[in-house]
Amino acid sequence: MSTSTLTHSTPSLAESNVATLSSRPAPTTLEIMLPSMLLILICGIGIIIKTLHDNYKCLSKLRARRRIQIEDELQWMSDGPDIMFYQGIIQVKKNRNTQKAFLSAFDQEVMGSMKTFKHSTTEFIQISIPALATMIIGPLMILMYHSTTEFFWSLTEFPSMPNINQCVACFLTPAGLVYALSFGFAFQQALAKQNDVLNKMTTEISFLDQIATLTCKVNFRTGGIRTSIYRALKSEAIYMMTLVQNRKVSSFNSNPECDISIDIWNLLDLLRETNRTTEHYVDTIMVRYIIDYTSILNSVCSDQIGILHSRINWILWTFLVTLGFFSLYGVMMIQAFSYKMELMLCTLTLFSIGMLCYIVADLDSPFTGIFRIDLSILIDVIRRIEIMCTLEESGRTDLVYYPDSSYFNNID
Repeated sequence: MSTSTLTHSTPSLAESNVATLSSRPAPTTLEIMLPSMLLILICGIGIIIKTLHDNYKCLSKLRARRRIQIEDELQWMSDGPDIMFYQGIIQVKKNRNTQKAFLSAFDQEVMGSMKTFKHSTTEFIQISIPALATMIIGPLMILMYHSTTEFFWSLTEFPSMPNINQCVACFLTPAGLVYALSFGFAFQQALAKQNDVLNKMTTEISFLDQIATLTCKVNFRTGGIRTSIYRALKSEAIYMMTLVQNRKVSSFNSNPECDISIDIWNLLDLLRETNRTTEHYVDTIMVRYIIDYTSILNSVCSDQIGILHSRINWILWTFLVTLGFFSLYGVMMIQAFSYKMELMLCTLTLFSIGMLCYIVADLDSPFTGIFRIDLSILIDVIRRIEIMCTLEESGRTDLVYYPDSSYFNNID
């Protein structure tokens, strides 16, 4: 072989750089942005479908809805021989036309807004903001990969990309540990908050139910006292609904007939009217329990500055997302000897960060997220109190009534 041939076959430095550059194929912008944009598009379509489904469900309920008459419910649970009694119930209802109704226009408005509160699209979008921000910023970081590697390992000094997997492993170990601990702490905090809120709501509903039951069995001088207690319990349940919705009383179109935040304390004045002609120790014990339950009830429901609507601070969200991007940057530096494999690792890491952000944000919103607390039992409690009030007005004070929730669900 001649010398000229050997000289011609020796590649120059520029040709070597071109060959080295071509040996590091880079993903296109479309390949980087497409997975994240598809996920955002799917989430957007999901939000639209959810909104349309909720609106259709609400409209179908309004079209098929009929107001549940208490005498219909009593007739549904009754036997044939009691027809005269239930005709008396109907007469009581007719006489109520000239009296104050048990549920005012304000009460019905609060109960109606409670049914649509858990399907709020605005709240659902706010829950998705951390995850959506992650899915938008993440691909921009991946686009900076080659400019970053060129800054640290320029082609003129490093014709071939050095294997830095061991260095990346040393970085990912502490970074991934801090990332996992931080998200684990936020997840545990959100889960504990939801459990605390559930305990508060359960305690509230349980005490409302127990006070109504005990009131039914206490001997009072007049039946109107027991009816007034039922109305005070109804006001407390309505007040609880306003706290759950985080709305002021003035934000509703109708006005309440009393101050629903303090109406529960009228029980203390009403309990003084127990029938002292029959001084039985059972009545004394029941009155004492009612007072104890009322005190605990007020401490639970009046927790307006507590955890009902507290949210994770945006500074903590910034800290969590930043830690996630640090881990994403470490995964970007992994040399898998296949740019497609490296891109898949980065995309999966980005998806995992977005899912963690959404789960934590969803748990942090206990009344409107996917993992929300169902408070539909509150409406059943109010209906039970209304029926017991009707029983009191009809003279049947000996009945302790519990409605069948499936019956109400089928009708509503």
